[in-house]
Amino acid sequence: MGQRCINAVIPVRNQPDTLAELLASLTRQVLPNGWVAEIICVDNASTDHTPEVIAAFQTVKALREERLGPS
Repeated sequence: MGQRCINAVIPVRNQPDTLAELLASLTRQVLPNGWVAEIICVDNASTDHTPEVIAAFQTVKALREERLGPS
């Protein structure tokens, strides 16, 4: 049996403080043996320091979407 993966995809725009708390909590989670977590932040054209918050969490993958909205 291979690894099992839990994926968390987090859309965010200009919410660095809330995002920092969320990512800190998610990265502290302890998973059972054989499980891995993948955390992906989709930054929807933030104009503040949200990208720096995401970059501070080395295990979090960052994607940037320049077009505003849920699409």
